[in-house]
Amino acid sequence: MRAVAIVARGVIGGVGGGLLANLVGGGTLGTLAGAGGGALLGRSIDRGKVKCR
Repeated sequence: MRAVAIVARGVIGGVGGGLLANLVGGGTLGTLAGAGGGALLGRSIDRGKVKCR
């Protein structure tokens, strides 16, 4: 169950990052970079490496 949550947050982060980059006008390369960055950020948040202070 834990692995599913990690993957789900990575996917949600990837989709969110890709959509945001596309809306800003990043084109195809920007959208792919935003999706990759969002997926990594979602995964880091899930693993507890990123915390709000």
